[in-house]
Amino acid sequence: MTVPAGSPQYSGSERRDAHPAPQAAGQPAGGLVAGTPLGSSYRLLRRVGSGAVGEVWAATMSGSWALYAAKILRPELAKNPVVLESFVRERSVLLALSHPHIVPLTDMVVEGGVLALVTEFQHGGSLRQKLDSKGPLPVRLALSLMVQVLNAVEFAHRQGVMHLDIKPENILLSGVLGESLDQQVRVADFGIASFTGSAGSGASRSFSGTPGYMAPERSAHGVATPAVDVYACAVTLHELLVAARPLPVRGGAVQLSPQIPAEVAEVLHGMLAENPAQRPGAAEAAAKLRLLAEGFATDVVLPRWVEVSSGAVGYTPTVVHGAEPTVSAVPGQNVTELYGAGMPSLGQAQNETVIRAPFVVEQPAYVPDEVVEEEEPARSPLRRPLVWGAILGSLILVGVLVFVGLNGGKGSPKTAESWSASSRSSASLPSGLGTRIEGTYNPRDKSARLTFEFSSQKSALRGDILQVLPGVEGDSCASVTWDAGQASSGVAKNQSSVTAVDVPCSWNLSGVSIPANGVVQVRANVSAEFKDSRAFEEWLNRIESETSKAISDREVRSTAYPIQRLRSIELRVPSRVVNQSVLPVTVVPVWPSGADELNPLMVLPRTGEFSTLVQAISPDAQLISFSDGCSGHVLVSEDQRVVTALSVTSKCRLNAQIGNFTNLSSSDFAIITR
Repeated sequence: MTVPAGSPQYSGSERRDAHPAPQAAGQPAGGLVAGTPLGSSYRLLRRVGSGAVGEVWAATMSGSWALYAAKILRPELAKNPVVLESFVRERSVLLALSHPHIVPLTDMVVEGGVLALVTEFQHGGSLRQKLDSKGPLPVRLALSLMVQVLNAVEFAHRQGVMHLDIKPENILLSGVLGESLDQQVRVADFGIASFTGSAGSGASRSFSGTPGYMAPERSAHGVATPAVDVYACAVTLHELLVAARPLPVRGGAVQLSPQIPAEVAEVLHGMLAENPAQRPGAAEAAAKLRLLAEGFATDVVLPRWVEVSSGAVGYTPTVVHGAEPTVSAVPGQNVTELYGAGMPSLGQAQNETVIRAPFVVEQPAYVPDEVVEEEEPARSPLRRPLVWGAILGSLILVGVLVFVGLNGGKGSPKTAESWSASSRSSASLPSGLGTRIEGTYNPRDKSARLTFEFSSQKSALRGDILQVLPGVEGDSCASVTWDAGQASSGVAKNQSSVTAVDVPCSWNLSGVSIPANGVVQVRANVSAEFKDSRAFEEWLNRIESETSKAISDREVRSTAYPIQRLRSIELRVPSRVVNQSVLPVTVVPVWPSGADELNPLMVLPRTGEFSTLVQAISPDAQLISFSDGCSGHVLVSEDQRVVTALSVTSKCRLNAQIGNFTNLSSSDFAIITR
């Protein structure tokens, strides 16, 4: 692959092949499929999204179980110098941006005609998915989310970097437990960013971006200053509040939803000013929104704005000038009508960038040939046996020849197609466990092939997993054959007499081991009959919902299935402890039924090994730690077994982390003299 002049230099783990293999236009880069190596260090797991310039794959790295996201340039775009420069520039942009709310770049791979940017995988999806599944967000939450986005944008502006494509698809959520939703915000996709002043005039000219989020000066003339990002943030905030973008009315003016509170509308009008010089900076806008957020209750949600034209909302693909077009920028919308005839030609857009949501691919179902009884024709000379025998023999011969020619002599033609579907993506559990179900159904042999995908976050997980497989109809359970592979030590029916979890059609996937930031899969073959693809998808969703219901049952009092059922952890300490003495600490698990003081996770001072419950949620002892929460008044031993009160204080607190359970803290206690 030829890298344009002026592109960043490659070093370290970056790789380049002088003789790239030819690519098929329109196919994933390099014809990639799950299991394909990426460079010398990575292996692709699954395709999770696509965008105007590439695809996003989940990937693992050799020698590590961490999960990464690899953004791979489309082969048909690789020879386009404008697009390639934009893609390569993302590396230098992200390496210069280290901020809590920006997706960090970890590596770049250039090898065999494949160019990929590798970043940390974000488990929480995107704000686009939140909008699609939940509709308008609570006002306070939407404002708080945008404050963090503006903080990230403001930081980038101070480094001389503009984003130029802020929209819900490019605002991801880390999925880190213990963090509120606004703390999870990560701004992604700086692939079309430009450096402030790169043209020597304090502004850059580029026609790449997303119509509907572009500021007037950018859509009309290609001019981009930091004010462009502020404009896009305002459009995105409007969409978070009412599930629709502002409605363009004339030139660069827009109309806001009348449901938006006046004080919020005032700030939005400022951020959407036609004159970029009149818009507030990112820091000023963030400060205004932060103050407004404090004035709203957490449950205030605005109604969805539906009184807009169909072209002003919905599908929002990124447009990259020079890319091969496949899909119109905004279906049903003439973008020139929105922004004026002076708008440069952007061409048509590629696919939008998304984290894959639940989907169904419906293909033609098998329909048996209909038997038609023809009326007996009038007698004619052709009814003579000799003539009909000759005609029939000829037709049979022709039919056989055609059949063999079309099928290569390899048997009967395919008579049925399969349906593919996936369940609703469930939110990660407090332990960090994530679950996703994919399935393929073959109507011809009435069999379904299911793949259960289990993922973890910062902590590895090891233990039994409960999986419910309800029957398709009635009360009978589905007939299933399991293939656990190396992910589990075995699968058996859940024994309620042992686990105290009494749920019909439930299975115990025992000893499932998931590495930190990793993914494992367990497969199952199910014999069942579905009338159509929608029924199949609904059954997959029932699997997810009934399993979730089972592990959340408040009536169950049991320590079984801890990586699914453990909801929280509490640190119990006495209200007072004597100076220079050992602080007794009881680590109490909280199940759906409540705190279980009779079966603690651990007790300090600690002797012996960790309990099986602790080893399930944190097999790696390095993610089990206690720390002083009162400025040096307590001391934690290096082996994390003993906590000692060092000096007198009226108010102290002990902090802890156990696996994915972070930010644990005890109640306040006092350290007194003897």
